[in-house]
Amino acid sequence: MFNKNEKIEKMKIASNRVVSHFKSKNIKFSPIDDNLENVIFYNDKKTYKIAHQLFYRFSGISAITKEANNKIEIINITDEMFYNNIIIPIIENYFSKN
Repeated sequence: MFNKNEKIEKMKIASNRVVSHFKSKNIKFSPIDDNLENVIFYNDKKTYKIAHQLFYRFSGISAITKEANNKIEIINITDEMFYNNIIIPIIENYFSKN
């Protein structure tokens, strides 16, 4: 049976790196949204909420395929790849717009 708290704990190291990345840019983090299942990134001007299901990767892509020389290679998407290539760019794009 799926246990969301175990999944959040498993993602803790990688998600803490994301939080630290944005903290260095004066963007704060809250792990909960008034009992709703969102994480929140915010500064003095903007707030961005992301559902726990997405931020802690309860489901979604876990592998991609790469084709080269008539061979198909399966590449597992690590937590770091997920955050660095999906989550961080989305949040940075949001906060970069005026």
